[in-house]
Amino acid sequence: MNISNQGLVVSNGGSSLGYGETGVGNVSITTGGMWEVNKNVYTTIGVAGVGNLNISDGGKFVSQNITFLGDKASGIGTLNLMDATSSFDTVGINVGNFW
Repeated sequence: MNISNQGLVVSNGGSSLGYGETGVGNVSITTGGMWEVNKNVYTTIGVAGVGNLNISDGGKFVSQNITFLGDKASGIGTLNLMDATSSFDTVGINVGNFW
C-alpha cells in the first residue's frame, strides 16, 4: 500500500502488515501522506510474517495506541524512517513481542 500526495488512511480497526507465517505486507508513506490509527486498535508490523513500514519525504504515521514491530516467534517487523521531515508518532512501541 502506498500513501502519498496528501493522501490519508484512517484505521478504525486493527491493522496488520505481514499476517501469518507466509504473509508479507509493505506500506510506504511519502510526500505528505498520512496513516492515522484510532486509539482503540493496535498496529502490528510483522505478525508471524514479514512487515515493512517505510516513511519518507514528509510522510506521517500517527497512532493513538501501541504499535508492535515483530509479533510471534517468526514475525519480522521493520520500520524505516528515511529523513528528518518524516514522522512516526505512537503512544508506545513494542519491538519483538512474543507471547
